[in-house]
Formats: sequence, structure tokens, C-alpha cells
Amino acid sequence: MGARPTPAAALSATSVLHHHSGTAVVEPGPIGAYGYTKPGILITGIMMKHISLAIALTIAVAACGDDNGSANPPDANPPSMPDAAAADAAAADAAAADAAIADAALPDAEPPDAGPPPQIFAYWANFGGTIGRVDVDDNTQAGDIVTGLTTPFRVAVDPDNEKIYYGGGTARITQADLDGQNPVPVIETGETPFGLTVDTVNDKLYWSEFNSGRILRSDLDGSNAEVVIGTGLNAPSGIWVDTQNENIYVISSNNTQIQRANIDGTGLETVAPDLGGQGIDVLVDPVTPRILYSRAGADISVMDLDGSNQDVFVGDQSDVHGMAVDVVAGKLYWAAGGVIRRADLADGGNVEDVHNAGASLWGISILPTPAP
Repeated sequence: MGARPTPAAALSATSVLHHHSGTAVVEPGPIGAYGYTKPGILITGIMMKHISLAIALTIAVAACGDDNGSANPPDANPPSMPDAAAADAAAADAAAADAAIADAALPDAEPPDAGPPPQIFAYWANFGGTIGRVDVDDNTQAGDIVTGLTTPFRVAVDPDNEKIYYGGGTARITQADLDGQNPVPVIETGETPFGLTVDTVNDKLYWSEFNSGRILRSDLDGSNAEVVIGTGLNAPSGIWVDTQNENIYVISSNNTQIQRANIDGTGLETVAPDLGGQGIDVLVDPVTPRILYSRAGADISVMDLDGSNQDVFVGDQSDVHGMAVDVVAGKLYWAAGGVIRRADLADGGNVEDVHNAGASLWGISILPTPAP
């Protein structure tokens, strides 16, 4: 697996991207991170050159004047101008002054030590009862970090507070460290969360309830829980919070359709009905605004934000479930059976396997996650 691309300065954290969906933006580095120019020194050198020439010219003019500074009137025998040797000596003095300025210039600044690149992990919820993760750059540190669960559907990452959230087959959402340690139940839910995501911009936790047809949210510690969308949904599955446009997207599992509401839950509308298959996950590409979605089938599909131009984005897959996006690296990740794969976010090209978990994967998430 190749090294993770260095974040480009063009990205402002969408990078999008701090995002999320359980899946953000690494911010561009400072100007001059790979060396610094010194305009002050260059300007000083130019100024000194002009000063040196001015001095030489003054000397030449003074040689033509009398003691009180007035110019001598022309006569039959004008005083002689400085000879060529004197002019050459003045020019040499100016050149020496410039050389001294150049020698005194500070050496080029060494590039700052940026340290090792951040580790990028893909997290997965294994329907068999575990939460796992893998370093996506080199397929290392792979394995389960939480065990003993019952049919967890989703895992979401909070990169700002270095936490993960997951459901475990019970009416509860649990918070843990990024390595799965120190699990703490944060909220008792009405039923097993079927969809789960973290809004890192507003510090909110969102989840869907399949049977009740509701979308709920709370603070990251589980406090201030409230119903956001209580009616109008049929078996909601994946959810995505688009904080840029203050929208919530939901894909339904039965009679698959994609719906959208304002972030306060008002204005629920159907973006695309009758999509077929079993709706699993939905996300919004914040770079090229469009909707990507999966239906436990052989492809990842795409459409415009108004539901038009529906097409296959990545084909020739099998049992596609959860998706996640890394805006900084420009990659889309998904779970296909027991394998985590990725492709270019721009066009779905360069498909490659990241890790074979050998399990029945459902939801996945990426750390860090860009904010949409």
C-alpha cells in the first residue's frame, strides 16, 4: 500500500474536511514549511548597491566643485576628471560592499521537522460481535479492539476528542478510546442503533432506530437527547449530517429511498424514491457535492443532490455495506463482504483492497474524519 498523500494546501478542512459520518479535513501546513525566503535581505542588498553608487557619484561631483561647494565656471583649462583607476576603485568598493551583505545573509532555514505522518485507521463493526480497526497505509495494527458484542451495526469516530462510539446489539451507545479501551455507556436508546454518526462541528451524536422509524441525537456525553425526525421515515438505516448545508440525509432499508431534512428535523423531503435493493449507507461527497449510497449489492451508486443523474460509481463489487470518506487523501472506503476497499473519490478509479477482516462487516468509519 502506498504512503498517504501529504495534505494539499488547497484543502481548507472540509478538509471538508473535519467531517465525519462516523467518517474530515486535515488542515494545510504553514506557508514556508519547506524553506523561507528573506525579502528583507534582498531589499537591503539592492539598497546598499544604490548607496555605494551614490557615494561614488558624490565623490566624482565633489571633485568638480570648489571649497564652498559651488560649481567652477567653465574656463579654458577645466580641472581634470578622476582618472579611470579611481573610477575602477569606486566600483570595486561597491562590489565589495555587496559581497559583504551577501556573506552576512542568514543561511536558508531548514524545513521544520514535521514528524511522522498521522496514522489513518479504518474502523469496522463486525456483525459477528466485534469492533476492529486497521492502519490503512500499510495494513498493520489490524484486529479486533472491542469484543463480546451482539450484532453491532455501526461504529463512528470522534477525532477531536479521540473517541469511538458503537452500538452492541442492545439499546445502548457506548463510548471508548480509539484503541477500544475504557468503554463507557453514554446513553440508553429506544432500540439497537441501526445508523450512527458524529457531528464534529456541533459536537452531536446522531443515530437511527430501525423499528420506530426515528432519527435522534444527543450531546457527545449522551445528555440532551432529543428526537430530530419522528415521522415520515420507513426503517431508516444509514445517516449523514451535512454540516456545510445544515442537512440530514437518511437512506431507508425497506422500500429503499433517500430522504433529506433540515438539521433541526424540519422540511423532510424525498430526494430519490424507489432505488431498489436494501438501503445500507449514504454520504455526501463535500468536494464535488453529490450523494453516494450503498444497497448491499454489487455497486456503490451516485446521484446529484437533487436526485438526478443516478449512476454506478464503483461496480463489480459484492455485498457493499458501510462507506466512509477521507477527503484529504481523496479516497472513498467501503466494506464489501469481509474486505475493506478504497477507490479515488474523484471518479471511483484505482480500486484496491485495504484489509481482509475475514468477517461480516457492516458499518465502517475513518480516522481522521473530515467535517462535511
